[in-house]
Amino acid sequence: MWYKIAICLAVSSSLNIIHAQQSQPNRKLNFDNGERIEGKVQPQIVSSGQKLFATIDPGTVLGSAPQIVSSDCYSPPACLKVSMAPSAPNSKKNKILFNVWSHHKIVPGGKDGIIRINDNRETNIRFAMKLGQHYSTPIHSLLHFQVSQTLNNKSLSANMSYVPAGPVLSINIVPLSRRAIKNPEYQEFVLSIRYPGANKFKFYDLRDSSVIYRGKVKVGDWNRFRVSFTFKPSGDQPNGNLKFFLNGKQKVAYNGPIGFSPQKFGSSDTLGIDLGIYRTPDRTGRQIVYFDDVEIWRSTK
Repeated sequence: MWYKIAICLAVSSSLNIIHAQQSQPNRKLNFDNGERIEGKVQPQIVSSGQKLFATIDPGTVLGSAPQIVSSDCYSPPACLKVSMAPSAPNSKKNKILFNVWSHHKIVPGGKDGIIRINDNRETNIRFAMKLGQHYSTPIHSLLHFQVSQTLNNKSLSANMSYVPAGPVLSINIVPLSRRAIKNPEYQEFVLSIRYPGANKFKFYDLRDSSVIYRGKVKVGDWNRFRVSFTFKPSGDQPNGNLKFFLNGKQKVAYNGPIGFSPQKFGSSDTLGIDLGIYRTPDRTGRQIVYFDDVEIWRSTK
């Protein structure tokens, strides 16, 4: 009997260690614990005394202010609603993105919690997302999720034809001209990466070096997304392992280049995570998107 108890204790201890490694530091947003939206010019999700800021670009017209709503949520009673109306004249891009994991501000774990290029630590992002009814297929580019790099030193890349920063990992909706499914009840999306050899979309499918998965979601239905990635120590080009899960099923296992070298291009060595709506200008398009059960956790060193 004593050896059975010892085995159980050993297994329990191992599971506790594994759980601790996987879940610290972490951030959870299920919008059921008193989270609220504050501010109009720069909306903030206030959660457990922390403020998660939204970036809104000039020329962006919101369908309504971001809201925490209590209808048709993935896990009741509440979820986040974000909406965008047709663009203001002469706007260059439209954006409302909530910075759910900052690349430079306070995150769980403090400085040790910040995601860094080549830190060799696994980062997991999990969230539920629903596209609202009467969702407009974008004319050009539109994303709802991104892991992004900033550009700290523009002089190193001043003569380049593209910016070596921005979304290095993202979920993009396929634009109208590249749709394969004509049924308006569905929207197609791609999981994409960026690095010096993969910068632009042409086909929005696996013929593009930036696309590593193409799928579809039904408008009005909740879908669960999970992305896990690790940036490994490397030379001039950051490399990573990446896994993607849709509704609990693994769709992608990628190992290769991703992101931009801080030393070579002047890009930041830190990464942030954003959720919301980010698109090129559209004088007619309207989108509503809902988020729920957002969770981010990182492995320890």
